[in-house]
Amino acid sequence: MFKPMFHYYVNKISNYTIARLLSDKYSQNIAEIITSLKRMSTLNMIEFNMRAQDGKTINRPLGSPKHFPGYDMLMFSTSIMSKLSLPESASIDMRVTIGPKATKPLTINIPLMISGMAYV
Repeated sequence: MFKPMFHYYVNKISNYTIARLLSDKYSQNIAEIITSLKRMSTLNMIEFNMRAQDGKTINRPLGSPKHFPGYDMLMFSTSIMSKLSLPESASIDMRVTIGPKATKPLTINIPLMISGMAYV
């Protein structure tokens, strides 16, 4: 006796909820919170509500709410690290020639060029 009544109410509530989620305007839809939380954290949502209610900035203790990545996932390439680097006194030729087969090739001492770019 209890099971059919329970299923009846569960079906009724779920049908009502799904109908509301699929038919309400986006600005009034409760499912909007899902997309909002994907773009920002729960902490941001709570702080936005606190600012909206008080109309003032939030006084928080020193520090930032941002979390910076640790060194747990840091990996090194052993093939690069197996070669010793040059000593500081070693001179390095940084000249670059652009268009070496051209009639007038462009040779620059430092491989850094600032020029205009256009996309067609």
